[in-house]
Amino acid sequence: MMARLALCLFIAVDLVFVVWGQTTHAPIIPDLPPPPTFPSVVNESVSVFVGEPVPVSPDVRVTIDCGPLIDASIVANPDITWFKNGNPITNGSAVNVVISQDERFCIVTDTLLAVGGQLGTDGNYSCEVCSDPTTCNTNISELVVCGEPHLSVPGPSIINPFIITISCGQNVTVASLDGVVRLTINCGVFNGSEPLIFKVYKDGVLVGNTVPHVIASPDDDDAGTYTVVVCTRLCGAAYATSRILLQGDPPDIDEGPFIPEPPSVMNGTMTVRIGTPIYVIDGFDVVINCNIVGGTPPITITWLRNGAPDPTRGNVSTITVTDASDGDVFTCRADNRIGFDMHNSTINVFEPPQILPIPFPTPPPDEVAVSTGIPSNTVVGTGTKVTVYCPSSGIGVPSIVWFKDGVMITASGRFMISTTTLAGAVTTSVLMIDDFQPEDAGVYSCRSTNVAGSALGEVPLMQQACPACPPPAVETLSSDPDECPVCADWISDPFGECSLECHLGVQTRDVRCIDLNRNNQTVLDTFCDPATRPNEEQSCGFGPCATGWRKGPWSKCSRTCQTGYQRRLVECIQMGLVVPDSECGISLRPKSERFCNGHIHCFPCKDDYPKFCPRIMGTPYCMKEEYRKACCWSCGND
Repeated sequence: MMARLALCLFIAVDLVFVVWGQTTHAPIIPDLPPPPTFPSVVNESVSVFVGEPVPVSPDVRVTIDCGPLIDASIVANPDITWFKNGNPITNGSAVNVVISQDERFCIVTDTLLAVGGQLGTDGNYSCEVCSDPTTCNTNISELVVCGEPHLSVPGPSIINPFIITISCGQNVTVASLDGVVRLTINCGVFNGSEPLIFKVYKDGVLVGNTVPHVIASPDDDDAGTYTVVVCTRLCGAAYATSRILLQGDPPDIDEGPFIPEPPSVMNGTMTVRIGTPIYVIDGFDVVINCNIVGGTPPITITWLRNGAPDPTRGNVSTITVTDASDGDVFTCRADNRIGFDMHNSTINVFEPPQILPIPFPTPPPDEVAVSTGIPSNTVVGTGTKVTVYCPSSGIGVPSIVWFKDGVMITASGRFMISTTTLAGAVTTSVLMIDDFQPEDAGVYSCRSTNVAGSALGEVPLMQQACPACPPPAVETLSSDPDECPVCADWISDPFGECSLECHLGVQTRDVRCIDLNRNNQTVLDTFCDPATRPNEEQSCGFGPCATGWRKGPWSKCSRTCQTGYQRRLVECIQMGLVVPDSECGISLRPKSERFCNGHIHCFPCKDDYPKFCPRIMGTPYCMKEEYRKACCWSCGND
């Protein structure tokens, strides 16, 4: 019994033939009805509440419960009447139908399928519950006894020059449909629960709703795959497929071989055969050939770009692409009356690499770091550890090689080389020189190469020399005899904005002490002559005041080296008087705090926690005394 319930979905006659070298496949058929949902069957019986549909197989006991309507009644003993197809049911008045003594249940003792005019148990069963003659509630359950739908093959197909009749599930091959008077797709006897619904599809497209399906005066365009579907509303469907094939060969496109490495590109143009990956330099043209090596004429060629037909490409076998983009997919499709063939090629665009001016991490005070993307003349002391960065871009991972004064460098001894590729197609090669020696001085360069070209970046590393310290700079001998003395002098930034746009304001600027022998590195003020220190403030702003912000001078930095902070007084002034900030606009209020001296190194300060301290550099944690002591180097506490 359960097997019959599960078998009512689809019965299909579907043959697959290999004809003239081409394999045909069963089509996708849209709009088939969903499988029927059967109530649970226990010992070949079904129980439902009135209002639920009841699709069942024959020979099942069905009990329909009117309980929800009875329970909803406003009286204790309502009048209950059962109907089948609008006619009242009493025991013995309907085939295999009984009403329970309390009238709550309508029981179909054995479901029968109506066949050949014989009465069955199908129908609409309704329960009417009346509280009084004018107040009644009714609900209906449709009972459908499902017969298994199927299609039968009426006989062999008939083929002559003028009339072709194809039976369900059979395939025929003809030279042509031109000149045929009538083409018929015919299916035989249909069984299944009434009413039956018919649909006819050609190559997955609905073309008719009757069987037999007749086409008057067909032509070769009517060749294809025809599927006849018989549907029942609740009890599933069945289909049969027939195919009309034309003699001949489908098109055959010569597919290019797979090329594992990018080919060479000459004269700004690359020629390939469809079906092979296409590697091209950005800005170069691509010629794609679609060679047809087989198939029955006439053959039509269609070009697609990223899945959409390209209206700029006609019925040609060769196209030239002048605007190729990385990831573009070009498709050549060849069609004739027998079938089609198609192949794809994906564009891979290569860009020449570039050496990028990406900032590098700040090194510890006893090390030097430079980048070939940021040219500079760098002086290196003997014994210093040097890191040289070479960040490179370009589609495709480039190959990076290092040189010193034009001679290739290999990783050995004090020279170490590593390469990493980061997100965003940036490849960085790092050259590390341990214990820099006088003979290591020279011009260091990196060459980044991919299939599209190469790029060169270089940076000179000079051995430290000790030039004379020009006046008024102050010379202070270093504690290390191998190092040059400190040659300190003052340097000042331009004055900033005036604290007031009217009346008497103040302009301030930063004044730093720098070491001329160490690339103008900022040092402690004690190295410079205080008598020659430039002024940090000057007066500014004359004239009457209306309303505006008055900014006082910045306080001295809380730290003489590494990151400290400065504060200043910011007031809202109106006609020379201090007024609430809201009068000047809170959103326009200038900053009253800022960090300072983050660029000044402290000597010989060190971090007690070298792994933790760099994480809080430049953060408000460095304003707390306990962090400044523990992270002296990172927080700038000397």
